[in-house]
Amino acid sequence: MTDSQKKQIQDVETLLEERRKYEQWILQLAARKSSTAAHVFTRVHQDYHARLSDVQSKLAAESGVVQKLVSELSTSLATHEQQISAKQDERAEAELRAAVGEFSESDWEKLRGKLDASIASLSGTRDGIAKEHDTLRALLNEATAPSPAVPMASVAPPSAPSAPAAAAASPA
Repeated sequence: MTDSQKKQIQDVETLLEERRKYEQWILQLAARKSSTAAHVFTRVHQDYHARLSDVQSKLAAESGVVQKLVSELSTSLATHEQQISAKQDERAEAELRAAVGEFSESDWEKLRGKLDASIASLSGTRDGIAKEHDTLRALLNEATAPSPAVPMASVAPPSAPSAPAAAAASPA
């Protein structure tokens, strides 16, 4: 992964932290809705949603880089799996040839050592790629998931009783 790609991933992680912060603020604000003046609640709520929307837009723009990396890592994983499989087949064939006497015991031991080392190296590289792939996949899933914060339209400010209702309720 290049330094530029690492920086872009860090940018996505920073945006996700910012999104979580705004989502938390919106949840905490909703808990104080009944004890807050309607116009103040609405103003703060709109501000938080505007900030959250801005972060979501930035996440959408930045997630393409992460998607490209995930795709590249998927291809690399498939390639490594094929290479490991080919080396395992090569080892099985060599073992069979040694068993029927084509290779001496010492030749088989040397060949087995080389093949086992190659398989172990490829497996280690594959495991590292798989870990990075899983991490980036989780990051991408979080970045592209819709915000669980309550949509703006569903949080109406506390309503005051209407004038006719208030007049009807008061004794004349």
